Parts: sequence; structure tokens; C-alpha cells
Amino acid sequence: MTIAGRSTLALLLLALSACAKVPSAEPVAPSAPATPLAAYQIVDNLCERLDHAWLQELAGVPPKLKTFEPLPGKENHGMCHAGAGSTDRRTLILVRISTTVERAEPADIGLPKNARQLSGVGDRAWIKFGKPITHPNEQFGGETTLRIDDLMVAAGPARVSVTISLDAPSVPEESAAEALLTAYARRSLELMAGGQ
Repeated sequence: MTIAGRSTLALLLLALSACAKVPSAEPVAPSAPATPLAAYQIVDNLCERLDHAWLQELAGVPPKLKTFEPLPGKENHGMCHAGAGSTDRRTLILVRISTTVERAEPADIGLPKNARQLSGVGDRAWIKFGKPITHPNEQFGGETTLRIDDLMVAAGPARVSVTISLDAPSVPEESAAEALLTAYARRSLELMAGGQ
């Protein structure tokens, strides 16, 4: 894949992740009591307060952070990205975090096809691992593999969506990806609940 092709892929990942919507489906059964409505709020500098050390270790460079301003009338929604690309461009990573505080609870998260319920985080949660796509890296030789993994969690009226898109010579085991996704989700909920 050429540099132009990989740049297009990176931009496409960014656009798709920003526009992706979770299909409505059967609700996930609650695993714990909902949290009171007043407990959560949108955090303006969320990505700046999260731990991205793994991302820097993998890409070899500090991540670039971007916080998106909410659309008019959508002040109950926040979104930010953390991204990094290695200097040789063989590793491209994008972490997208989207947060919402619903006006009524519980927040609905559905259960998409090929996702599985996840316990131990929030009131309801699901996780979905993307199918790895291996492709040649014509510019640098060898191959790289693309995988996009998603986690959605609800706690009372709060909803957190985390997506990790990784294109690299190798991708982490699903257990490692799950640990990263759940760590982002847990910490996001903590901060939304007023944690430090």
C-alpha cells in the first residue's frame, strides 16, 4: 500500500469513526443498579486526562489529541480523539471516545451483531472485535494488519463509546485490546462522575 493509500486509509478511519452510529438492536440486560442522573456530566478535556502511554509505546511518538466542539443543541454529547503514527508510518493508531449524558435513564446501548455482552464495567456493556485485514505495505515492504475494535458502556444516563483503530505490523491479542478498551471506558465514567 502506497503512502497516499495509507494516508487515505487513515483519513477514512477518522471519518468513519467520527460518523459511525451503533445500530439499534435488542437491549443489553442491566448487570447493576443504574446510577442517579445528576451524577454525570460531559468532560470538556476528557482525552487530555486519560492515559495514552500504551499508544506512545507502540507508535514511538507522543499522541496528538483533538477535542470536538459539540454541535448546537447537542451539549450533552462530547467526542475526542487520540492518534499517533510511527515515524516510518508502519503503525497508525486512532482512539475515538464519544460520551453522552442522556436526559432520561437508563441510556440505551443496544447489542450489535457480532458483539458480546461485557460485565464488570458500568451497568450494561458490550464489546466487538473487528476482523483483522492484512494488506501489503508496498512502500516499506512486508505487511501490516488493520483491526477496529469497539466497546460501548452505559452507567445510569451516561454512555461511553470507545473505538480503537490500529494498522500495524501486528495487532494485540483480543484480551489485550479488551483491557485497553475497558480501561478507557472506566476512567471516562469516573471523570464524568466528577472524579479526579
